[in-house]
Amino acid sequence: MASIRKQPRSRYWYACFQLPDGRLTQRSTKQTDAGKARKIAEQFEKAAQAGKNARLTELQARKVMADIYSIANPTKMKAATTRKYLKDWLAAKEVETSTNTHQRYETVVTQFLRFIRTKADQDLFHLTTADLQAFRDELSGKLSRGSCNVAIKIMRAAFNEARTQGLMDSNPAQLVKLMRTEKFRRRPFTPDELRRVLAEADPQWKGMIAVALYTGFRLGDVASLDWQSINLDAAEISMVTGKTHRQMSIPIAAPLLRHLRSMENRSGPVFPEACETYQNSSTTSRLSKAFYRIMEKAGLVKHRTHESTGKGRSARRNQQELGFHALRHTATSLLKNANVSDAVARDIIGHETAAISASYTHIDLKTKREAVDRLPDFL
Repeated sequence: MASIRKQPRSRYWYACFQLPDGRLTQRSTKQTDAGKARKIAEQFEKAAQAGKNARLTELQARKVMADIYSIANPTKMKAATTRKYLKDWLAAKEVETSTNTHQRYETVVTQFLRFIRTKADQDLFHLTTADLQAFRDELSGKLSRGSCNVAIKIMRAAFNEARTQGLMDSNPAQLVKLMRTEKFRRRPFTPDELRRVLAEADPQWKGMIAVALYTGFRLGDVASLDWQSINLDAAEISMVTGKTHRQMSIPIAAPLLRHLRSMENRSGPVFPEACETYQNSSTTSRLSKAFYRIMEKAGLVKHRTHESTGKGRSARRNQQELGFHALRHTATSLLKNANVSDAVARDIIGHETAAISASYTHIDLKTKREAVDRLPDFL
């Protein structure tokens, strides 16, 4: 039967009990109160007896530790399965992040829970760095290295919060090394390629291409552009970008201004069909595919078929050097080719780095207007 005793020069009571193999042992209860120490000793004894009879399951062991914790502390011991914790973490992130960011988190979490299988319903403390490294390696056969690194960074963030909450004593994803990557670079369109794309585009896409070409806006920002953001009299576009949430004020280049003035409907979304597609899917995927088909017609990219490649839907996609985002690079190139300073070009396109931010506080509209006035007319 369990008992308690004090050792010389220690203020804590020690629990004395028999281990499953019959050996007598002592464990500090970290208690100065004899009553609490005796209850803890009884819990140690209870666990040892269960182990002796080969009936000590993980769940029982956790319960015993929880009972000991509750004796010594007024609050319950924090515990959670990996699945429950990550689901709760996702729910919290839903109100803290943008829709697209949350969807990215949700995709990675779903992939991870599927990968670890039954371990997902075990306590968080069972997760190891090896589990996260194996997950990274599994993804590397399906995704680009950059996407694998993003997944690990998401898991790092999730488990770092678990560590902060006291649910884990360390972050198992923190020691997983990121994969070495060679950054994929899109190239700008050449003048001839631009003309070929514009020739194949319908009126809506021609307008969208024109906006991206003369402002550097991303596809989502172009699709969601509203006439309220456009002042034709002042020849200016003012809007908050979707990705960086940056307030942008850009003078409208003469070719783009001429095109916008030629459009009849000037209320609501500038490009209604594209806006509806973007809002319904919450991503630019369908719009990107539509633009790819325009590039196909222009003979700039290979035709995509719906025939199976045998790799499955999860296989790594081939990256294209040309796409709608390449118009952003084209806008930057056109500005630099017109001898516009790097700082002004970055301000117009919306690129921002610490070095650029430190070199100036504000680029006035007049300076930016002088810059866009140098751009060539492709419309």
